[in-house]
Amino acid sequence: MAHTPKYREQPGNLNADGTRTPSRGFSDFPTIKPDGTKGYRRVYFPGNHNSTESREAYHRALAEWEGQGRKAPAKPAAATGGTGPSIAEVLRDYWRHVQTEHVNSPSAQEHVRQAVRPLNRLFGTTPAAAFTLRDLETVRAEFIKAGNCRTTINGRIQILVALFKWAAARGLVPKSVRDDVRDIEPIKRGRFGVREGKKVRPVSRELVEAVRPFLSRQVAAMIDLQLLTGARPGEVVGIRWCDLDTSEPVWSARLAEHKNAHRGMERVLFLNGEAQSLLSRFRFGKADNDPLFSPRDAERERYAKCDTHRHQAVPEAKTARTLRPCYGVDEYRKAIWRACDQAFPAQGDIAKREGESEAAYLARLNPAQREELKVWRKRHRWAPNQLRHAALTEMHRTHGEEFARIMGGHAPGSRVTCAVYVDPNVEGVKRTLAAQAG
Repeated sequence: MAHTPKYREQPGNLNADGTRTPSRGFSDFPTIKPDGTKGYRRVYFPGNHNSTESREAYHRALAEWEGQGRKAPAKPAAATGGTGPSIAEVLRDYWRHVQTEHVNSPSAQEHVRQAVRPLNRLFGTTPAAAFTLRDLETVRAEFIKAGNCRTTINGRIQILVALFKWAAARGLVPKSVRDDVRDIEPIKRGRFGVREGKKVRPVSRELVEAVRPFLSRQVAAMIDLQLLTGARPGEVVGIRWCDLDTSEPVWSARLAEHKNAHRGMERVLFLNGEAQSLLSRFRFGKADNDPLFSPRDAERERYAKCDTHRHQAVPEAKTARTLRPCYGVDEYRKAIWRACDQAFPAQGDIAKREGESEAAYLARLNPAQREELKVWRKRHRWAPNQLRHAALTEMHRTHGEEFARIMGGHAPGSRVTCAVYVDPNVEGVKRTLAAQAG
């Protein structure tokens, strides 16, 4: 198997006065000569050695080499000519637009961030007007190399196509660039050795109950609220008392900030008696606009229960510097993962020692053990979005599709509830067939 070409330095020529011309970067790419023997093609990169321009050209050549099945680039990879803003400058303006457009959806912002990273790394200094379909295919090769699944790769490429559409509408790139990148075809099943993604499955109640002893009161309540309402993780972490309408027997929470707010859609959570009782337990001592579930409260409660600490008040300033007033989706997910690791500790050689920190634990493991630990944790961890799948699946089976659609916040006539969130009742079908056979 061909090794990955390294970025190397070619010293400059010696001048008559004893000085040298600037050195430049190059790489030797494995190739097959016309006579069938193995050889190397040396590719020199534009700009001085270790400059941004030279490094970007190296990464472009490397991505092209990977994308062509590890065949040497046909020509030196250099940034093509053009005028106007660079890719990096267009990305800077587009990111401001994304932060405004998706202010209530951190996950949407993260999708864009992951999509533009290789684009910026490979073509940041390239004039945006010179960007081509071939360049976009080079970026896609980076996604393939990273091991992303097919739907993730296609989704990120569509984000980049939308980026150039946005830039063309504002005169940052010619419309010819927009039309060129639009022609890229999505990767079809089985192409380029790209793996298929796995569908998100509902988490079982048994797994939820297994981690409950290791959760804070706040995180446990958010889990229960998701199971009772079918809400998204981002819809429960920041819920406030002022969001609630308590004038009717069934309370409702109209969320000002949610995933589809920028589309003009309304999101309402409907709360039964159990959900009402759950929220009321966190009402004491909070202003109407304070988040009901606060990591600061959870830390104070954990500190008060810890036998190794002195039972004294924690200084407010110390807590405020390290913890936000409400959970983020990432913090919520990590809290669940920590509980999963405690409920299902790794065994054998990869077991964590008593009192060992996470950093020391990972540093002690060799690469093979870390990979084994990664597999173990992937098998025994679950995420907050699986709670929504579990809740809507149960609602669909118990109360029907329309009930699940409304609780899930999907538009009238939408098939998303059944297509994405409802898990097929395979076991129910098997039981029915078994009964018929009996």
